[in-house]
Amino acid sequence: MEPELNYPKFYRGEYLEAVYIVKTRQKEEKAKELIRENATGEVGVAVSGKDSLVVLSLTTAVKEGVVAVISTYFIDRKIPTETIEELVKIAKKFTNNIILYEEKWNVHAGLFKTIAKKYKFNTIISGLRRKENGPHWTVERYNTMMLLNPIIHWTATDIWAYLYHYRIPVPRVYREAPFPWTRLQELLAF
Repeated sequence: MEPELNYPKFYRGEYLEAVYIVKTRQKEEKAKELIRENATGEVGVAVSGKDSLVVLSLTTAVKEGVVAVISTYFIDRKIPTETIEELVKIAKKFTNNIILYEEKWNVHAGLFKTIAKKYKFNTIISGLRRKENGPHWTVERYNTMMLLNPIIHWTATDIWAYLYHYRIPVPRVYREAPFPWTRLQELLAF
């Protein structure tokens, strides 16, 4: 059974497609270029939600052999099994190379550096955005590995527009989340 798209009801298709055409398409090309130019060797994408599903889609469009690393924890909170199962089903649309990372992680040590070391990735790519108090960089070299944040400058509306344009489903939890506040912020920024 195919996962449902599960987009929040207040994001209408025509609006999302217009956003994609007007601004997200250009951001998509820049993100792909960043990945093409900087992702080398073994490439892992840290997958934990809708933003990282976008990054997995972008990365597999320009790189082969990409591994989706799905964390079963958000820091020290266990992600519901149903959500993990949905993430795995969706990730399989892009790659069959999937690892479940089943450990709690320390926000100071950083999930991405921990994953890169444990699985010997040369490059780890995240779905962090600046709005989420993430890093303010797109590329960081850390010893012998590269950490990439190709969607650091994307808004939540860009994420939904990309998901809509490519008909990428998201876990059901996003339909139940308190999105009107996010939408208000994004509409004011657009």
